[in-house]
Amino acid sequence: MKASILIDTPENELLEMLSTEKDKIAKMKMSHEVSPLENPKLITSTRKV
Repeated sequence: MKASILIDTPENELLEMLSTEKDKIAKMKMSHEVSPLENPKLITSTRKV
């Protein structure tokens, strides 16, 4: 995500986006533990974004 978008976004929306992304990563990790993902690098790339 571009810095200019993050600067213009209100703090409450940023916190909501952060919690959504954390939930998404947790679900990806859990599904990877149960059955391997096609591309395990998705977890790493999602975390870096």
